[in-house]
Amino acid sequence: MEHDTQPIPEPALRVVKICRENGLVVSEDKLRMLALYADSLLDCNTRVNLISRSDTTNIWFSHILHSISILFFRVFSSGQRVLDLGTGGGLPGVPLAILMPDTNFSLLDSIAKKTNAVQQMVSTIGLGNVLVETSRAEDPAFIKRSEPFDVVISRAVASLTDLIRWSKPLLTRKQSASHGTAGGADFRSRTLLALKGGDLEQEIRKAKIKTGESEISIIDLVFCGSEEIGLQDKKLVIVQM
Repeated sequence: MEHDTQPIPEPALRVVKICRENGLVVSEDKLRMLALYADSLLDCNTRVNLISRSDTTNIWFSHILHSISILFFRVFSSGQRVLDLGTGGGLPGVPLAILMPDTNFSLLDSIAKKTNAVQQMVSTIGLGNVLVETSRAEDPAFIKRSEPFDVVISRAVASLTDLIRWSKPLLTRKQSASHGTAGGADFRSRTLLALKGGDLEQEIRKAKIKTGESEISIIDLVFCGSEEIGLQDKKLVIVQM
């Protein structure tokens, strides 16, 4: 295929090096899939507002590495069902699906022109573990027709309170214990993962009061190489329900 012969950009090679330094090996095939996704996202972004146009030059660090950096700390189990709530341009779902081919991802957004663009990208890459859907997470029709998810993940979509409320009806009732893997502990079932930034103390306090959820923890996305790529103040909020 034509894209297989395209040169890999330097930022992509740097991302692979950072991944390796943090215990995550990205094969050449997966790197080329990530590169194809980056090119497709930039192309679609000229027609549909999927990511900030002021940040397109930093797509490999601000978007792709930011999305997959959670795998430096924990990973998804084989066969788990993961919902990317408010996927926008396929972030973080597409990069995660590329690197976790045995995990099933559903990419959800309420804006059809965005999901149409994401579906086009998913088809171009050839991802067989991804389903793209157009709906709101809180829509009763979507909740009724969806099989329960093990994990919900979201990137800068809404307040933590709203994310918890939307996620609860979508998560499986069965909870599985985490166990060790080559990449660290797995994410347990009935988990919400929210990629956020800044000071979250007040937001978390409010979410605990309004939702009654108390098992909320934060992982600072600080890792080998993070200091040089502009991910300061980025955090992963984990809500175990």
